[in-house]
Amino acid sequence: MHRLIAVGFALALLLSAVARIAHADPLDDEARKIGKQLQCPICSGATVADSPSDLAGQMRGVIRAKLEAGASDQQIIDYFVERYGDGVLIEPPRRGISLLVWIAPVAILLGGGLLLWRLLRTWLRPRPVPISSRLGQPAPAYRNGTTHAAEDAPSLAVDRARAELDRFRREG
Repeated sequence: MHRLIAVGFALALLLSAVARIAHADPLDDEARKIGKQLQCPICSGATVADSPSDLAGQMRGVIRAKLEAGASDQQIIDYFVERYGDGVLIEPPRRGISLLVWIAPVAILLGGGLLLWRLLRTWLRPRPVPISSRLGQPAPAYRNGTTHAAEDAPSLAVDRARAELDRFRREG
């Protein structure tokens, strides 16, 4: 018997919720959409649509009244910005000092990418072998008169190894 009462109670709650959803007022949906764009001046990080504060409740009432009066979404948002400033907006406007909020992340990513590209290019570039490490031998000159120390690195390593072996034999 108790199970039947519990099932009946759960069914009644479910039907009540379905009826509320089915008869949802489009004005409520529009008011909630606008409330999601506004930040509650009292609550930290909560939207007017989600805030439990009295001020947010009053703001929701103003939004609904203005919608009933025929005001557009932008007119209602402008009304609150006029009273509370740009800080009432969830998304800061893309103008003035707030433009920095939109541009700074992109600029930081681009700058970091450029820095990373330059560092990788520097790290991966073959380094020329200094002439002083060639054991006193002059750098070879090529047809155009330039020297290419990086191309001679393997022969320099062989020359260095031979010189070390010679020095080791003389000392030993």
